[in-house]
Amino acid sequence: MKCGTRFWLSVAIMLPTLVIAQTKPRRSTSTTNATIVKYDVLNNSGGPLRVFYSDGTIVEIPKERGRVRDGNTALTQEAFSEVQIADDRVHLGWLADYLVCAQSYACHIDLVILRRGRPVRYVSTSGAGVVWDWTFLNNGAQVVVESGFPHGDALGRFELFDSDSGQRRGTFVPDPDGEKPAPPWVEAFRSLRRRR
Repeated sequence: MKCGTRFWLSVAIMLPTLVIAQTKPRRSTSTTNATIVKYDVLNNSGGPLRVFYSDGTIVEIPKERGRVRDGNTALTQEAFSEVQIADDRVHLGWLADYLVCAQSYACHIDLVILRRGRPVRYVSTSGAGVVWDWTFLNNGAQVVVESGFPHGDALGRFELFDSDSGQRRGTFVPDPDGEKPAPPWVEAFRSLRRRR
């Protein structure tokens, strides 16, 4: 077997492992009852997201590559945006930004939720468009996501999800006249957003 053939064969064998490994947070062993103390993004959004726990553990989350595609092109995550720690200090979430939608700037594609000891949870909205805003509710047990098109859609839609399962628990689309009453979870979201 020629040297070049061996090289490409080893790449073909190792590549799936590398793709899977990049989406898993890098962590060291620690206690399961540790809470999130803080987070930072190295190089001002250019690097990985680091999560600091009360037991001294630091979890490093690299930017994703290959999970989101634009046609046949695998995209690399541009940034971590709108990072939030839930009131329970166990859940942490962020928006994964990608250059999609023929925009000249990165758009928030998915909400990503991290809870220690569990796989990272991706929350995708059911409507077309991108994530406009989001927040944790109920001490981190749920999240509300507001989404819509990047331009031209003033109403958007709201969706309620369980943080751990990612299961959708509710959807609300405002009407243009504003006569349709919003459910309590949308009002809670709006109230929290005004305080930020």
